[in-house]
Amino acid sequence: MHRGTLLCVSGEDASALTTRESSRARQCALTEPMRPDENAPTDVGGYRALASTGKVSVADKVVRFIRPGLVEEYSVSVDGVRQDFVVTERPAGAGELRVELGLTGARAEAAGYGAKLRLEGSGRELAYSRLRAVDATGKELAARLEVLSADRLAVGVEDGNATYPVRIDPTFSDADWVSLNPGIPGASGTVGAIAADGNGNVYVGGYFTLIGTVFATNIGKWDGSAWSALGSGVNGEVGALAVSGTNLYTGGQFTAAGGVAANNIAKWDGSAWSHLGLGIRGPYYTAPVRALAVSGTDLYAGGYFTNAGWVRVNNIAKWDGSAWSALGSGMDYPVSALVVSGSNLYAGGSFYRAGEVWAYQVAQWGGSAWSALGSGMSGDPAAAVWALAVNGTDLFAGGSFTNAGGVAANRIAKWDGSAWSALGSGMNDRVYALAVSGPDLYVGGMFTTAGEVPANRIAKWDGNAWSALGSGMAGVGFPYVYALAADGRGHLFVGGTFSLAGTNLSPFIAQANIIPPRGEIERIGAGSGSVTLDCLGVPASAYAVQRATDVQFTANLATLLTTNPPSPDGLFRYSDSTPPDPAGFYRLRRE
Repeated sequence: MHRGTLLCVSGEDASALTTRESSRARQCALTEPMRPDENAPTDVGGYRALASTGKVSVADKVVRFIRPGLVEEYSVSVDGVRQDFVVTERPAGAGELRVELGLTGARAEAAGYGAKLRLEGSGRELAYSRLRAVDATGKELAARLEVLSADRLAVGVEDGNATYPVRIDPTFSDADWVSLNPGIPGASGTVGAIAADGNGNVYVGGYFTLIGTVFATNIGKWDGSAWSALGSGVNGEVGALAVSGTNLYTGGQFTAAGGVAANNIAKWDGSAWSHLGLGIRGPYYTAPVRALAVSGTDLYAGGYFTNAGWVRVNNIAKWDGSAWSALGSGMDYPVSALVVSGSNLYAGGSFYRAGEVWAYQVAQWGGSAWSALGSGMSGDPAAAVWALAVNGTDLFAGGSFTNAGGVAANRIAKWDGSAWSALGSGMNDRVYALAVSGPDLYVGGMFTTAGEVPANRIAKWDGNAWSALGSGMAGVGFPYVYALAADGRGHLFVGGTFSLAGTNLSPFIAQANIIPPRGEIERIGAGSGSVTLDCLGVPASAYAVQRATDVQFTANLATLLTTNPPSPDGLFRYSDSTPPDPAGFYRLRRE
């Protein structure tokens, strides 16, 4: 079998087209260019080198670098920067077309979506993914992306019946971020509340009429692959969400949910909306319900209101499934955040008193009385707690303060049950949202630095240090983060007023991959006519054990098992009692 090799280099390097005889497959590789004296292909030692210079054109928002044999195209799509290689004519030889990409300034790692590129210096990660290959007739060609080494990638294309030119289209984007519903990503307006149910469903609320391709009035559901509306939605802004079993509780500023009269708070049971008594009443000019939390059969609501049902409650109330009740005498100013830990309810906001206790911006309800958490928050003329989260016995508070319990703490702090402490040097601007996933705390808001690290409106605290999530959020005007929720399956959902998440176009709602989407087979044992695989994956995530009879996983590919690795370590074992003869290849793939 003969092969022809196409050699190219992306970035600032030139490219070279070669033909070379071999006994195996045709290959195309990106490598250091040869530098011929004239601007045309030449044969050099069996290689036909491309010209080191060419023509650059810009048209229809596409940049093209054109040389005989190859055109490189760069454009921007919803998923990031699209990079196309157009091979204008079939290289000599037979076998599949193979393009090898040489990397400079980055290191490659294998990933479930293709390859992850870690930029040298900044450490920022880019995803090299969404691989697609088509011929001149528009026919899709089977293609795959491989990581050969830290500085080399390869694309294989089955071009046996292809009509040239062939277009190879990978996309590179921020590795931390993915678009929800590519094609029409994001929502049509602000997302201010997000809740995950632990079963793969994520609920999103705010002030919008369209999410993805679905008309949804201020509230919608993402099931992992598609958006759907919740009936006819609610007729005003949604500012808070909480899930309890199959029920979703919604709070904000509205008077009807799904056509049912519901004053600022309502319940969705999976098929229909219902009101919670007479609801909650507050000033007409602001969203009365700003926070919700569930403890057993009890629902707690916080915000800026005076009455729940017929009961005077003062900015915080409890619904027990049939009636509203007050929590002591409530708060003197609005409540913006609620979280439950064991039998305790924590509240944050702009208040000074909780019940009869002085409790500056944060307080604890133990079931019968309010208590302060140290001396609370201070240091900012508009000091407030906008977000709370619990991880184990630790309570995290984010907001607009610069001091927590007498300790310098810029907009973020931790309460360990007896004292406040700072998280590094904190943020340089307000924190509006918190979420916990495993040992990590995710923080969103207005800030642009976390500790000493540049972090645009979103960052991660791992218990010791701050880090950014890619290039964070961006957009025209005020691209802030107002809502965060982790689904327990390696995804973080982010809502706000941004239009870009990393390099992805993702207005108002985005998804970050916070656990690497990979699994691995740690050991393979053979004996007695069977093969045993010891596998490692992310607990509660779906994986498939697959087998093929070739290393490219194209021949006789079969899924042997689909499973969710158990907690806490993600280890499981599979035995194949009928392995193929003479050889089988196995892999663990995240679904």
